[in-house]
Amino acid sequence: MPKLLLTLLCGLSLFFSSQSIASPIKITIVTEDAYPLQYVEDGRFVGPAYDIVKQVLDNAQLDYQLQVVPWARAYAIATKQPNTLIFSIARTEQREPLFHWIGELMELDYYFYGLAGNFITLPLDEADLKRKRIGTIIDSATYQFLMKSGYQRLYPVTSARQNFEKLLSGRIDMFPANRPSFELSCQKFQKDCSYLRELMPVGLPPSKLYFAMSRNSSDEIVIRVKNAYQQYLLEKQQLNQPR
Repeated sequence: MPKLLLTLLCGLSLFFSSQSIASPIKITIVTEDAYPLQYVEDGRFVGPAYDIVKQVLDNAQLDYQLQVVPWARAYAIATKQPNTLIFSIARTEQREPLFHWIGELMELDYYFYGLAGNFITLPLDEADLKRKRIGTIIDSATYQFLMKSGYQRLYPVTSARQNFEKLLSGRIDMFPANRPSFELSCQKFQKDCSYLRELMPVGLPPSKLYFAMSRNSSDEIVIRVKNAYQQYLLEKQQLNQPR
């Protein structure tokens, strides 16, 4: 082989090797705009759930592309696309085998909310509940739970704001939500929630919200993210220790 060509090939080999070493591993994050857990504000994505995920990925030294999309789309992407992280997601029996579960973000209880004037006598029995028109976020944990429990009159939407609007306009009778999100959403969406009432628990066990990786993700990446989450927990514990 001519010396010049050999030198050129060696140079290209070194170039691509150095590029491969220098290039950071990149993953995809999919999530929804779900105030107050994670949401868009003044053109930036913020919120306590996102803060945890971001810190963990910084610890793991992973680059990422963030996609904020409706929940059903985020869920579909995370169940099909490798090296994809999804949050905030409830860890249910149905979802257990579909993901690598990285860590817990927070725990939530869910209640039905409706117009106070429409619900004078409480609690409702299951038969009464199943006759009501219930707004749900499609493919959410509450949606899956209600479907599995035999509720027929479900009106799925893609955002919490739509549930508020449909309830106030009389197109649904109630919707499920966790208490902190409901209260803060009233402020965020500038809705007068004095007309609304917490009716009763949904029946879904207290929901721990997690972040998880798609099942077909690289083992190396999953291990790095899990180790980084343990590092985050250790750092958090050290910060909370009395001095």
